Amino acid sequence: MPLKKTKFSIIQDSMVEAIDIDDSRGRSVPINMNFVENGYLSKDTGFSLFGATETTEIHSMFQFDKKNGTSYMIRAKGTKLQVYSTGSGLWTDMVWGGTSTITIATPGVVTKTGHGFGVNSKIVFSTTGALPTGITAGTTYYVIATGLTADAFQFSTTLGGGAVATSGTQSGTHTVQKIFTDGIRFGWIVDSAGDILYGSNTTDGAFTFDGTNFVDKTSMPKGNILEIFEDKLYVAGVTAEPRSVYYSNSGNLSTFTGTDVFKPLGTDEITGLKNYYGFLIVFKKKSIWKVTRVQDTSGTYYNKQELQSGNYGACSRNAITWVENDIWFFTGREVRAFGFKDQQTGVLGVNTSVISEPIKETLYLVPEANYPYVNVWYCNRRFYLAVSVTPSTPLVNEVTFVCHTMYSNAWTKYSGRDKGRVSQFYSVGIIMYSIKNATPYVVLKWDNTLLNDNGGAVNGIVTFKKIEDKDFNLFNIYRYVDLMLQNLVGHIRVTIYQDKSDLRTSQTKEFVIGQS
Repeated sequence: MPLKKTKFSIIQDSMVEAIDIDDSRGRSVPINMNFVENGYLSKDTGFSLFGATETTEIHSMFQFDKKNGTSYMIRAKGTKLQVYSTGSGLWTDMVWGGTSTITIATPGVVTKTGHGFGVNSKIVFSTTGALPTGITAGTTYYVIATGLTADAFQFSTTLGGGAVATSGTQSGTHTVQKIFTDGIRFGWIVDSAGDILYGSNTTDGAFTFDGTNFVDKTSMPKGNILEIFEDKLYVAGVTAEPRSVYYSNSGNLSTFTGTDVFKPLGTDEITGLKNYYGFLIVFKKKSIWKVTRVQDTSGTYYNKQELQSGNYGACSRNAITWVENDIWFFTGREVRAFGFKDQQTGVLGVNTSVISEPIKETLYLVPEANYPYVNVWYCNRRFYLAVSVTPSTPLVNEVTFVCHTMYSNAWTKYSGRDKGRVSQFYSVGIIMYSIKNATPYVVLKWDNTLLNDNGGAVNGIVTFKKIEDKDFNLFNIYRYVDLMLQNLVGHIRVTIYQDKSDLRTSQTKEFVIGQS
């Protein structure tokens, strides 16, 4: 009498090992359903166009949330700052200046209540009628120190030059507006009270914005790496001093003195500042430093600098982001984590594991000249890394990786598609947005409710995993494929290989959905 065999059932003790990433609609995907693209997972989280298609470069996105609940989505476009209106769905210029009057005199004086301009602010004029002789609409002028008050100023045709004299007649309503150097990236930070936004770039200097008014802060260094630590504003990224960190007076974030500066050892430039649980972490290109405020025997406070890593650093200022309780950074070759090695003793350091080990082959193709364009971000349990592997077009990050922290740090790869070409990420809540820094300068919105792409062909490979019982008698093979289509339209070609090394066993089926 033959032995009766019982049906073998597989019990999964670890859901992390049993499932892959989610498919963006709350469903779990079996581990055998991995779509493979060049050896990496390839699952689509969807995106849609957000805002109008642009022909002028956009950059420096930031979400300013005030403590009173108001919110401002800010970006730079050309020479202007813009804000997004959720009501109209349009970006509009943020007016820094406004309606003004101009005297016919030598020199000409512009009056605008609370103009907020500082010395060397770049301005342009426009009018509904005719400007005085000596002023040309759209031409760049510079505010000068002579005669500068809160409500009036004089201006020059050159930086540091003499005042412009006006003559003739004028008519209509005049408007003065501050402009910025096209393409220069901004750094942003919100004060501890949540009321004031500080912005700065390396050419035009720093300013504050309270939701209504802009004010130039000419005493602040011209740097685009900003962080608040121990009631002081720390600034780095200054073009003339790339290895220095400047800090403000206590409680007065916009007042700086020339002596309040320190410089961690090494010739590598500073790429980031992070306030990490009572420490200021200074990231450089090839090292990491911990800074604490310490009081000496005379009662004077100073910045104590301690080397945390002499082997690893962040390759650029956009290559650093918070991930849960750690700081993840891209060295140019690897993604590493910095944080507490021992919570009880408070020992800091770089995690020994290399987070990006599964994607190291691609990361080693990133040229050093492309490091400034790398961008990382963290949102909704996903770590995003956008890189450029093409030396000839460093402005375009054509490869984007997504590390799914919920699922054993599984990586998704996007390349050769619109989703891969990202120059900056930012998020509002759990919705991801990104800038595609190539003509047209499109803003893309990553949305977990959307599953659409750019309409191009997408290739994928599905491996059917055969599951056998303990005696290798009964087995089961998953025989379904989950297809994600754009607008329910698709031209599908499915090729099944019994043995991927033997093409003679292949079978192909071709069909269409939603079209003839």
